Amino acid sequence: MASTPQFPIATPLDITADPSAPGPAARTRVVVIDDNRRDIELFVIACDLGDIPADVTGYAGGVAAMAALSSLALNGAALPAVIMLDLNMPGMNGFDVLAALKAHELLRAIPVVILTSSNSPRDREQCSRMGASGYLVKPSTIKEFVAMLKEALPAPTA
Repeated sequence: MASTPQFPIATPLDITADPSAPGPAARTRVVVIDDNRRDIELFVIACDLGDIPADVTGYAGGVAAMAALSSLALNGAALPAVIMLDLNMPGMNGFDVLAALKAHELLRAIPVVILTSSNSPRDREQCSRMGASGYLVKPSTIKEFVAMLKEALPAPTA
């Protein structure tokens, strides 16, 4: 059995879509990892505006996200259907987080979609080689963001 990296325990940001809001019973669990709290808030707003049935949990950086996801996995808790990951973060950047996720025995199967401001072909290629499921460049308008998320997020499972 491969060694599972350990991270300190952390709590998610208090930025989540309202689970009591009307909508379909089935919702997609999404984790957004981004050091910019505003970008996480915009993700939640875009899901709400687009009637995208998602339960969104945000983490303000790679260390906090890895700690929380590792804890969930080790405790047998429900894991996200997809992880949306920013690349440009201080400390543990997106490449480091992607590598840690893909090395983690219990987390490696979760699809990771890069959601970044970088349009660099080199970054795209590196993320693809590292096992990212997709690569999205953050759009400039909320309308474009809603359309992007409708295409990118997996359908909820019952």
